[in-house]
Amino acid sequence: MPSNSEYAQRQFRAEKSERSDKERTEQELRTLRCKVKALEEKVSSLAHELSLKRVIGENTRGFS
Repeated sequence: MPSNSEYAQRQFRAEKSERSDKERTEQELRTLRCKVKALEEKVSSLAHELSLKRVIGENTRGFS
């Protein structure tokens, strides 16, 4: 039967491992959120660029 000290050590290691896993997961989540934000900005920029090209294309048709 494990002593109180052994039990406390195992409990401490289990909690430390759990905290480490949680911190790793939170870091991965932050990284993914940053990537999503960057992709959203890229999509917005490309959509704006595409709309400008469409407007320019429609406006130049009558002058050719």
